[in-house]
This record gives sequence, C-alpha cells and structure tokens, in this order.
Amino acid sequence: MHVTVRRGRQALTSLRLRLGAPPPAAGRYVPGPPVEDVPADAVGTPDGFTVEPPPDWLWAGGGSAPALRDPAAYRAAGTAPYLSLAPVEVARRGLDDAQKEHYCRSSADVTMRGGTTSGVVYPLAVCEIARSFRLRNVGGASAGAIAAGMAAAAEVGRASGVDDVPLADADRERGHVRPGFAGLADAMAWLCQLDDPAGTPERHRLASLFRPARPGRHLFRVAEAYWAERWLTLPYLVVRATGLVPTLVVAAALVVAGMLLGQLSHAPGADIPWLRTASLGTLGLLGILAVLIGVGLGVAAWPPGEAVPSTLDDPVVPRTGRSAGAVVRALWLPVASVLTGVALVAACLVWSPIRLEVLVTVAAGLLLTVLLALAAGAAVILARAKRFGYGVVAGADSPRGARGADPSRTAGRPVVTWLSDTLGELSGLTHAHAGGAGPVAGGPPVLRFGHLWCGPDFDPAHPGEAVEMSARPELRRVNLELITSELVQSRAYRFPLPRSDVMREGDGSPLYVSVADLTDPDRQVVPADVRQVLLQCDDDPDLPRPTAEMTDIRTGDRVRLVPLPEPWNLPVVLAVRLSMSLPGLFQAVRLYREAEAVPVRDELGRALLRDGVPVVYPSGAGPWCEQLWFTDGGVTSNFPIHFFDSPLPLWPTFGIDLGSHPPGRLSQDVWVPQDWDVRGAPTRNLSAGMPAFLSAIIGTARGWRDTEQTFMPGTRGRVAWVRQRAGEGGANLFMDNATIASLALRGVVAGARLRRRFSDLAYWRRSQWIRMRAAVGSLEELAQDVTRSRHRQPYDELSRADLAAAALRRITGADLPGDPRGTATSPDLPWYEPAEATAAEYWRAVQTLLDGVEQGARPADDTLLTDDVPQPSPVLRQVPRV
Repeated sequence: MHVTVRRGRQALTSLRLRLGAPPPAAGRYVPGPPVEDVPADAVGTPDGFTVEPPPDWLWAGGGSAPALRDPAAYRAAGTAPYLSLAPVEVARRGLDDAQKEHYCRSSADVTMRGGTTSGVVYPLAVCEIARSFRLRNVGGASAGAIAAGMAAAAEVGRASGVDDVPLADADRERGHVRPGFAGLADAMAWLCQLDDPAGTPERHRLASLFRPARPGRHLFRVAEAYWAERWLTLPYLVVRATGLVPTLVVAAALVVAGMLLGQLSHAPGADIPWLRTASLGTLGLLGILAVLIGVGLGVAAWPPGEAVPSTLDDPVVPRTGRSAGAVVRALWLPVASVLTGVALVAACLVWSPIRLEVLVTVAAGLLLTVLLALAAGAAVILARAKRFGYGVVAGADSPRGARGADPSRTAGRPVVTWLSDTLGELSGLTHAHAGGAGPVAGGPPVLRFGHLWCGPDFDPAHPGEAVEMSARPELRRVNLELITSELVQSRAYRFPLPRSDVMREGDGSPLYVSVADLTDPDRQVVPADVRQVLLQCDDDPDLPRPTAEMTDIRTGDRVRLVPLPEPWNLPVVLAVRLSMSLPGLFQAVRLYREAEAVPVRDELGRALLRDGVPVVYPSGAGPWCEQLWFTDGGVTSNFPIHFFDSPLPLWPTFGIDLGSHPPGRLSQDVWVPQDWDVRGAPTRNLSAGMPAFLSAIIGTARGWRDTEQTFMPGTRGRVAWVRQRAGEGGANLFMDNATIASLALRGVVAGARLRRRFSDLAYWRRSQWIRMRAAVGSLEELAQDVTRSRHRQPYDELSRADLAAAALRRITGADLPGDPRGTATSPDLPWYEPAEATAAEYWRAVQTLLDGVEQGARPADDTLLTDDVPQPSPVLRQVPRV
C-alpha cells in the first residue's frame, strides 16, 4: 500500500484536525468532533491512482476516536488501577488470569532511533501508540532520547490521573503543556503554531530553542545563515567565524582594494606601475573569488547526478525535473556570482597594459594570502575545539550576548531548559507542585528517574523501594533507558547508571562532575535547577553534596568534583542531554572518573625499580581523576531495539526508525514491513561522489549492528520506518511549519499502523510464536554447548553440589603467576565465591540448573529444534549489557 502523507498547507490543515481543539484556559477539556481511527485525512492518494486494501485490512471496520489533544484519547486501554503497576507487582498482587492477560495486552515498549528530525516525528507516533497501550519500557538514543524522555514522562502523567487540566493562553503561547500524552500533542501544536491567529508569520520556534554558547556563537551564525538561506550574509559570517585576525586581514584587503582600484583611472598616481599592477591584481583577486564562490554554490544547489533509464523512474512520482521557478531560486546567486567574477577578470585584462603573467601572479598571491588567513583561522578553531566542548550549543542558560543571529527568536527558553520544564509538566509534577494552578514561577520541579519508577509521590530524600529498583528494571512502573557514547574509553554508557557502589565494583569508579563546569557560563548543559540538584546532598537537599579534590591525570590541574546523584535521584534531563549530544552542534559533556597510580612494567610484566623503589605513574600525590567526554548516543548505537527484548515476550516492543526513500518508493513516506518481508531491507543511493562514499562507510560502521538487529525474526514486523526527502529535516532547524507538520503526520501514520497491527490478537500471537521458534533454536544450541563442556575439567566437579566447594578451594588456593595480592599497590583479587551462609544452597542450585539444561539438550547430531528456524537465526552470546 502506498502512503503519501500530506505536505504544505494541507499538512497543517490535517494536523490541526488530528490534534483537535486547544486546551481551555479554565475548566475541563471540551472535545471537538472525533477523528477517524484510520488517519485517512493525513494520507492522500496520488493523482491518477486508486488504492486497493489488502485482504482482511486492519482498518476495514472504520470507527472514530478522540483527537490527540483530548485526554480521553488515552483511556481506551482502560483505567483499572492494576494497569499502572510494575510488571513484578502484577504477579505479587494475585490478579486472576483475565486481569494478567489484560495487563499484557495493554502493555508495550517503545524504542526510538536517533535522528535530527526525530524530535518532531516521534511525539505523535507515541501518542498514537498510547491510545491502546501503556508504555512499560521506553528507550532511545541521540535525538531519539528527547521523544523517549517525553514519552516516559507523559506515561507518568497519565497514571497520575491529572491529565485533564486547563492551560492558560499565556502559558500555551510560551510553550507550556498539560500532563500526559495530551501535553505531548500540545508541544507539537506549539512548534507548528497551530493555535496562533491566522496570518501570523513563521516564528521558527524549533530554531529559536537553540542558543549558542559564547565561544561558538559565530560558528552557529554561519549554520543559521545556511539553514535560513541568507546567502548574501553568509560570506561575511564565514570570515567572521574564523576569528579576529583573519577577519582583520580580509577587511584590510578590501580596504586596500578600494584604495587601489581608485587609482585605475584619473586619480593621482594612476600612472605609477606598481600601484596600477597592485590595483589590477586586487581586481583580479575579487573576480577569482567571485567565480570560485559561484561555482561552489552552483555545485551545492545542483549536484551532479547519474543518468538512469526511464524504466527505473518511480512508478508514482514521475521524474519531471525542476520547475522553472525552482531553477531560478537555486541558481540565481551562483550565476550572478560567476558573471560578476568573469566581468571583473575581463575588466582587469582589458585595462591591463602589463604582461598577463605578472597580473595573474599578483592576483594569485593576493588570493593565496586571503585563503591562508582564513585557513589559519579555521585551523585555530579546530585546534582549540576542546575549550568550547567540541560544539557550539551548550543547551541551557546562555550568557548575555550569545543569542543567535536570527532576530525573530520567539522561544523564551533554550532547548534543554524547555525540555526540562516540559518533562516536569508532562509528568504532572508541575501541576502537583502548583496545587493545580498550572506552571508556576521558577519552573516545575526537576523530574528524576525515581519519579518514573515510583510515581509523582517519589521523595528524593527517602528513596525507599527505588534503591532496589535501580538494580531490577522489572520493578519500575515506567522504565526509561538511554544510551550515550564516551570517547576516552571508546565505549557506550546506558543511563540510568547502576548504584555508585556497583559502579565502583564493575567500572572502578562512579562518575563525577566538575563544580567549575557547573558554574562556567559557557558550559551550561543543563538548566539552573538541575545544576542545583547535582550540588545537593541526596539525603538532605538543604545540605551541599560532598566534594572531592583530585588531580587531573592528563593535565595535572586540581579539580573539585561532586559525584553524580544515585540513579533514582538523577535528573532525567541530564541523561537525555548526554544522549542527544549531536556532534558539532551540541557541546560534548565532560564528566570524570577516579584514576589511580599504576606500577610501570616492562614487556615481560616485570616491575621497574629505581633505587630499589617501584616506579609508578603518575608519581605525584593523588588522588587522581580522568576526564571523560560524552557525546551522541548514536555514535555507538543509534537504534537500541535490543534494550527490552525477551526470548518469550509478553507484550510487543515497538521500534520507530528514520530513513530515506529507496528507489521506486517516493510515494511511500511510512513503511511498516511484515515479519515475512525478508527482502525489504532499506537501501541507500550511493552517488558518484567520494563524500557520499565516505559517508556510507561511516554510516555502515556505526549502524550495521542496529540494522541487522532490526531485521531479525520477530523484530522486523514491529518497526515503523518514517522516510524523509531531501530538504526535510537533516540538520536544518529552520524548517517551515508546513514541513514540520508533514513530518509530524508521518509519525501519526507510523504510530497508528503499529497500534492497529498489534491490537489484533492474531498478529500478536503469530509474532510470539516466531519469537519462541527462534528462541528455542538458540537455547538448544546453548544447551548443546553447555553439555559438551560440562563433563570436562574443572566443570565436572564445579557443577556437582558434593564436589564443588572442594574444587573451588583448590582453584583459589593455587599459586597464581603474577598474583599481586599483598603488595602495596594492588588489593586482593576478587574470586566471586558464594557467600558462606548460602554456599551449600548455591551449589545445589547450580547443579539443578545444569542438570536441567543437560536433560533438555538433544543429542549433538539431532537438529529437531534447530531445523527451519526463522532466518536470519539469532545466537545467544555473553556480551556487555549495553
């Protein structure tokens, strides 16, 4: 089925219909007319075509539903109190089988891929899913972490029962929202200006949220001018961004050019040979620069393509070429620049009485001087990138004078500040804090992971059951997990982190943040109220968090550090900010971990001594710490669809992905493959240029594992792909309201299709069977591996309850080569022995488990359980928990 999601003004009209009436300033929500359950108003059939629904089409029954801004839209799954319980609580409460089945059929997990447009695509997709499902687990990476955090907060707001509250017109105009998923729809209406009076000009609210930090403001203005297509100011901004010295060099060259060009005709000194030569050379310089700029702009506006036969034209969207208006808009500036440059060079040649090679040499010298100055400025910026966090946008409060170049900014808060406030509002914390009066001065309370796990009544000073929840996600009412990438160790981190004591055991250290970074006006990655949380004691917010003075092992600087809060007290917006650190745009976030002096050894592992004393590095006094730099989660895993997978799932885990249109699919903006569609993996168009080739290499290196995971059996049928065309999304923050509305509508269609597909019991049962079939094959392979090894030393004794304790004592008591125990620099080695009080029970449990595995394993040459498993068949391996 081809889906053509509306664009332009039609997209705004359709989105306004799907969202419904705005919230009232007082009283309860007054719903407008219901919308069709099938989002037919968001989809148009291409001219000259008709559509034929497949057999037993899911939407054949039609029906209507409340609009997305109506809180009643999210009550279809039921309001029974047990639906708000954590999965483990359902088993503990003694619910009957019908209630447990209703709980499972009303539950879903959602994972969202990173992508710069995900912030406008995913929210309404989640709203559509939330019509029929309660969200138990939500995951995301990169910009997908924004929608993931908002979805988790909205689920808490729905469970709080305060989703139907008024919203003052002034608050709605400033971007405040209501609790629950209706508030998530409010946010999209605000971004698209759907509630503004007719005729209101474009306010570019999305772009207005992004405020550069002071060191990167000039670079950000270059990007703004490019996104907003302000071509006439772009050359000046590029020069200014390279620094003060290159700007002065270029300015001096222009001043000298003006002075020298005045000598070309009747001014005094016109006959001086060197002055005339320099004047003509300057004229040639300006002409050559104009030609180069024009050619570059022309290539960017009209990149070279590859000829293809008409048989490969898209069957629905024919290859019509560009309209005359589009050609004029794309090429007027490049053509004008080239013609101006040619005219200047021609004038130079006509007026020149000197030899051409002399003139060319002078012009080339001047051009080289300017280019070298600009290159030197750019090199200095690149070399000093660490000083401004390798990015231009911190995300939260910006110092005075750091606003962007666009004078029409309308958002009163930077993006991370707005996001933090929105998370508090969606979760209902703001409403509860204000006593039902809506947003209050000073902003809403900070949403912490404990609020997601325990509900809005969570007390940070008395975490209670949240401590156990930090190690057991199945105890959490709403579980949010985000991934971020750390560059010093070249690894991924999964937030929320384990408890600090578990971090110390597994990673050697918890994470710290520098007090100086929290107070640096150019590194405000989170808003002031979140920074205050990071500086407060967990047990008593009136007391400061204990700090530690350490020495940076890389620089030797003394640093005052505070540990990150325990996971239940960690602000959600900090985890989102760590995951959404889009390289180059957002500053990377600097955290710290403890480091220690280590013995220096030779290639054979022998300690080096000086005057009989072991040499250690570093040799100074500690304690030591090491910088860690966190950047975008998409660097390590842009689509962590594996986060919540289970071999035998009780409810579906939905995935929402972004992509481009493959050949022949330009009319299909939303694609939800069937689980049997093994040949439908998305492809990319690899163009002729080397940049496209290098980009494909980087994309493959980053995403091959995510792509393979997406098309595993039982996975491919629960992932919706939202496709974008050139000019839609990317890094462009200056999308017009119609483009944002069209992207949001694609999210509506994607979410509606997933919701409708998995609301059908027959489809869900098929998906469960496929997952079980694949899991049984993998378990059989694992069982055979265990059986082959179990009867060989040392496992034959370690797996028997009567022999295991003695066998382990022989292992731990043996002389271990290179054993550092007893030295001043190394503690005792951990052996992970079972606790003495429960050792006998532990060994009996080990034998029972392995006996069961061995008894269930088929003979080595028996392939009964592994034949004809769904392909590509999965494998079970011990891999890091990321």
